[in-house]
Formats: sequence, C-alpha cells, structure tokens
Amino acid sequence: MARYVEGFVAVARGRQKVAVGKKVAVVERELIGGECAYWACIPSKTLLRPPEARSEASRAFGPGTLTLDLEEVFDYRDSMIRNLGDSDQVITYEEKDATAIKGDAVRGRRDGLLPGLRRRWWGEYFLCDD
Repeated sequence: MARYVEGFVAVARGRQKVAVGKKVAVVERELIGGECAYWACIPSKTLLRPPEARSEASRAFGPGTLTLDLEEVFDYRDSMIRNLGDSDQVITYEEKDATAIKGDAVRGRRDGLLPGLRRRWWGEYFLCDD
C-alpha cells in the first residue's frame, strides 16, 4: 500500500523503502528539496551568520574595523541555495532509484475526477499539473 509522508520523515522513509526494493517517488510543486532548502531555513541562516560572525570577531583584540560586503553575503546565500536550481537534487534521487516528479500529488481513487487538470497515476497517487 502506498503511503503519503512529507518533509524529513519522507526522506528517511523513502531511503528505507528503496533499500528493500519498494518504488518511491518524490513529488514537489516547485524545487525538489522543499521550502527549507530554498526559501526558509538555509537562506535565512546564510544571511544571519555573516553579521553574527563579524560581531563576534569585533570583540576579539586586534581585528580593527571589520566591514561586511553585502554583495558577497548575497552571493554566498545564492550558492548555498544552489541558485534556485534543483537539477542536482533530481539526479541524486534518481541515482538512489527514486523518481522525482514536478507537480502536485493528490491521494485519490482511480475513478475520482479533477476537472481542468492534466492528470496521471503513479502507483496509488494521482499527480496533477495546473
């Protein structure tokens, strides 16, 4: 029976299922990797850490006046979020025998109708694209 899980739990369970030969799909509406990797946790932390490090360093004896180059900070953030590209993530999933699918997934029955959407079945999951 197919199961629906999301977030970190999905990654852990997916790895377990692939290891025992089960079919696994990752369905993501936007970038594979989710909100934390591209818009929330990672970018926020990469923007907060440089001023924090500068503040700590300024308390040490001898560093003089420390400056913060915002352009470099933004470049660092962009590199950490892979410049909003997920092609490496997709390849990693495929190398681990999981299928990466862009779109929305709705658990449903084969006779369910969702008018106006392109749709297809993947196992017990109904995949929809606007």
